[in-house]
Amino acid sequence: MLAQQQDEIRKQQQELQNAWERVEFLVGRYAVENPEDRRYGVERLHGESAVHNRLAEVVRSTDREALAITPGYPERTMGSGVIESLTKDMLERSVRVRSIYSNRIREDAGFVVGPRNLVRSGAEVRTIPRLSFRVYIADHRMALMQLHGNEAPGEAMATEEPAVVAVLCSFFEAMWASATPFGGTDLENASITAQEHELLRLLGQGLTDEAAARKLGVSLRTERRMLTKLSDVLDARSRFQLGQRAVEHGIL
Repeated sequence: MLAQQQDEIRKQQQELQNAWERVEFLVGRYAVENPEDRRYGVERLHGESAVHNRLAEVVRSTDREALAITPGYPERTMGSGVIESLTKDMLERSVRVRSIYSNRIREDAGFVVGPRNLVRSGAEVRTIPRLSFRVYIADHRMALMQLHGNEAPGEAMATEEPAVVAVLCSFFEAMWASATPFGGTDLENASITAQEHELLRLLGQGLTDEAAARKLGVSLRTERRMLTKLSDVLDARSRFQLGQRAVEHGIL
């Protein structure tokens, strides 16, 4: 059962990545086909300095909700450190902040500090296994997106075109729904023992609770206590979610 769930989760995540590539292509084409004129709601940005300055301007203008997709590779992405440095100001102004990062922030101490500080300041942060693009959306009215993935950190597009912003907002919400919450009872604050890790692996292979307990040399009651703890640590409310969280955290 868990093995099938893991395959389905991976498939969904790949579909999201493929969907983003289509969105990036369509939005990029829109930017090329429309003149670089504010009357058309499109602004092409060339050069890292121009991108950083425009991003800072948009972040400062946000007064209700900020949505951000951030790969977690600041040395290769638009607005290196800009959003993180300005987010506390937004939170102090009661702006809701939701950010999606790649799972790299869970695995690399060099990237975890910024997101963790944002959570402590009141931001909502989630992660997914893989990201290769950056988007910032201000108040569902303006979006700034990096073009060409991480290969061109100095190429971006700002747009107020309602149709384009709506597509990007919908894409963000789809990713948000499938992402794993970061902070609180997250893995960095709670340890999973080798035995619990093995239990997840056995269940992922399709073993029943009884068979897994026998393999581990523990009683069924102990095995179920372990599952209860794992569900709490991974913030899972069902067996399906437990498998999903284990995959997203890289445990399985």
